[in-house]
Amino acid sequence: MLAVAGVLSLLAARVAESQLSPEDIQPPTVAVTSPAAGSTLKGTVAVSVSATDNVGVVRVDLLVNGVTAASSMTAPYAFSWDSTTVADGSVMLTAAAYDAAGNAASAVVNGTVANTTTSAVTAASTSAASTSSTLTVSSSNPSSGVSVRVYPLDQSGLGDGTASLTRSYSTNARVWLSAALRSGSNYFVKWQKDGVDYDNASTTSVVMDASHTLTAIYETPSCTGVAVYPGVNSLQNAVAAWPAGTTFCLKAGVHRMTVRIIARSNDQYIGETGAILNGSQVVSAFTQVGSYWVASGQTQQEPPFAATAGGWPECLATAPACIYPEKVLFDGQDLWQVSSLAQLSSGSFYFDYTNHQIYLADNPTGHLVEATNGSGGIIGYSGGGSDSVTVKNLIFEKFGGGEVTGYEHNALKAVNGWSVVNNEFRQISFMAVANFGTGVVRNNSIHHNGRYGVVGGGTIEGNILAYNNTDGWVTGTDAGPAKFHGTNGLALRGNIVTNNQGRGLWTDYDNINVTYENNIIADNVEMGILHEASCAAVIRNNVLRGNNSLFPGKPISAGGQIFTRASKDVQIYGNDVTAILPGVNGIGVYGDFTNGVPQSYTGPNCGTIQSQNVQVHDNVVRLDVGQTHGELWAGSAYGNTFTNNTYYLKNLAGTYFYYQGGPWTSSQFQAQGADTTGKFLQW
Repeated sequence: MLAVAGVLSLLAARVAESQLSPEDIQPPTVAVTSPAAGSTLKGTVAVSVSATDNVGVVRVDLLVNGVTAASSMTAPYAFSWDSTTVADGSVMLTAAAYDAAGNAASAVVNGTVANTTTSAVTAASTSAASTSSTLTVSSSNPSSGVSVRVYPLDQSGLGDGTASLTRSYSTNARVWLSAALRSGSNYFVKWQKDGVDYDNASTTSVVMDASHTLTAIYETPSCTGVAVYPGVNSLQNAVAAWPAGTTFCLKAGVHRMTVRIIARSNDQYIGETGAILNGSQVVSAFTQVGSYWVASGQTQQEPPFAATAGGWPECLATAPACIYPEKVLFDGQDLWQVSSLAQLSSGSFYFDYTNHQIYLADNPTGHLVEATNGSGGIIGYSGGGSDSVTVKNLIFEKFGGGEVTGYEHNALKAVNGWSVVNNEFRQISFMAVANFGTGVVRNNSIHHNGRYGVVGGGTIEGNILAYNNTDGWVTGTDAGPAKFHGTNGLALRGNIVTNNQGRGLWTDYDNINVTYENNIIADNVEMGILHEASCAAVIRNNVLRGNNSLFPGKPISAGGQIFTRASKDVQIYGNDVTAILPGVNGIGVYGDFTNGVPQSYTGPNCGTIQSQNVQVHDNVVRLDVGQTHGELWAGSAYGNTFTNNTYYLKNLAGTYFYYQGGPWTSSQFQAQGADTTGKFLQW
């Protein structure tokens, strides 16, 4: 069994002052008047809602299990809900009322859907079979055995394995599956469920409402087009010779680049297995000077980044050279950059930018030494001339970056309609993948990069994001596996995000209509999911554990496995959360205060943004003792609610929870009006 430790801390702030009149801060009053709590529901269900406000109610939404089913703008607020749209079993009906000032309140009624009737004799005779369902995991067209991650353990304590495999689960359990991105030379392309296409992301989940077979489908690489053989600027030469819309088939081997490729609309760049785009040059002319080896004539310096942002340092104290985008590699291993010759030791390099010299402490004789050259990789530009490009089955490695206009020294800069699929990005100084458009970044391995794994927008699914921020950037500012700003419709789904020096999936300011689902996020040094100063998000069906290890003993204001900061209109449900050490804290809902005054933000997507209408429900959260908690201010008064969650506690009498005061035991927590429908079980 998985050993877990940690604590769930719940934190929300009062709504920040908006630009509306200060007297209009009172939320509506709302109640579900029909059906009654605990009702058995069948067929079409009449739902009646009572909602009033000191100024006026402008809208009432009906949500079913956290998903909006209907809206009404005028009283009486009556809805007809088709209960056959959900499976039989428990259901949560939520009424959310809004006034013109943006104040919100919600009320919840739980019932049981029972549309399927079974005779007593039949139910008794099949009860044993209905409590367990079999999951079969197979593969199609692998070139070797397919390893599959399976979570949670099944009824026999079995988890990960090699397909084909079978596992048994209680009926209606949710199971997460993650297939290897590669099987020998073949690439993962999709999951099928019971023979029907199910999910293109390598990580998915399935509800065991019956026995199911999930099949991982693999594809043998193929390409028909212009053959491009390894060499220096071989791809650049081919692109110059052929028109836009050409398919370029890159042969296995190293394709070194000293100039970037400007992609044209409908170009396709497809690699054989082992095709590598390399943004470095070989450094071979070393001279021994005392105990060092020196290479002269190194003029490839790119513009460095600022050392501070808003008065705060960008680099860790142990990595003052992080602002320089140059990398030096010794037999393929990334050397650590030091900022003075006096600091030079084995495994590091010093770049004397004034005299254009690279210093090593290790003897390079007989070894391959490479240095990034600032070339840039495959670059797109907005405006229509670089749209709908395909980049597939390639390895990108050893690119620089730098503070360059248009990010044109990146390894890859995608714009609208790009498909970036089944690639590997490694040892890249700045941004490994910049997806500045509506395209898809799918089933890539993005690991061991200097600053960022992926940025931009679009659909980010099925990727492995691991061990990013290798250059020592401060983890809470601008570095880590993934960060997004000002997006609309961002989808973060089916990714494995693990062991990064930073926050896992981070949306920072004015992101709207964001979906986080089916991600496995573990062992990152800061928060697993951070939805910050943003709005309109769904965080569902993710697995999070062991994140936020930089802050042991710190309150929830220092983060948790899932964390919303100064954000509104967020649904958090169906997640499996474990605050396993060294990670700390569970789910946090937090608002910004300055000198005791609640703060708000404004963005073109979200309008006024503050901590409001965050609903945390139907999650499984495992908690341990001995960790500090957060503070929660007036959560329910601003639509920040906790309902129907299941908590596993090491000490059922422990004071784990803060909600409008605290710390509280579970009974005190519920006495404050929080999670009165929750379950508190022994862990």
